[in-house]
Amino acid sequence: MDRQRLDKIIDLATSKLAPEGYRCIEAEWDGGEKILRLYVDRQNAEPETIITIDECVAASHLLNEVPEIDQAVSSGFFLEVSSPGIERPLRLADDFRRMIGTKVQVKLSKKIDERKNAIGVVKEVALETVDAAGTKVTLEIDGGDWSFDITDLKKANLVYDWNSRA
Repeated sequence: MDRQRLDKIIDLATSKLAPEGYRCIEAEWDGGEKILRLYVDRQNAEPETIITIDECVAASHLLNEVPEIDQAVSSGFFLEVSSPGIERPLRLADDFRRMIGTKVQVKLSKKIDERKNAIGVVKEVALETVDAAGTKVTLEIDGGDWSFDITDLKKANLVYDWNSRA
C-alpha cells in the first residue's frame, strides 16, 4: 500500500481516537497486507512516555468498527494496535523537531545525494515553504550533513543504543 493511503488510514484512526486522548502516529502492513498495524500514542506525549497494553486494547476497541478504515483497505485484514516502543516511528515534521539531537534511521522513497537510507542525528528541521511539502530534515551522518524533504520519507524511527543500558 502506498504512503498516501497509509496516511489516510492514520488520519481516519486519529479522528476516531482523538476524543479519547490518543493519536495514531504510524501505520504499516505486515504479512503481505494481511495485518494492518497501527502505532498509537497519547496526544502530545513525550517520546519517553510508554503507552500501556490496556491503552492499546482501549484504542483497538475504538478502531475495531470504523467503516472508513475498512473502505480505505481493498481486502480483508486483521487490525493490530501497538505501542510505538523504544524505537518509535517518526513521520511528521513535529516528530523530527522533538528528536533534534537524537539518533534516527531514515528510509526514503527516492535517492537524495546518492542515498536512500541513513542513520544519523537529527540536526535541523526547517520549513522551506508554507506547506508541509517544503519541510527539510537535516541529519548529521558520517561524512557530513544530509538533508531530505519530508515528503520523500518512506519510513523513519528512533535508534536506541542497546549497549548503553542505564
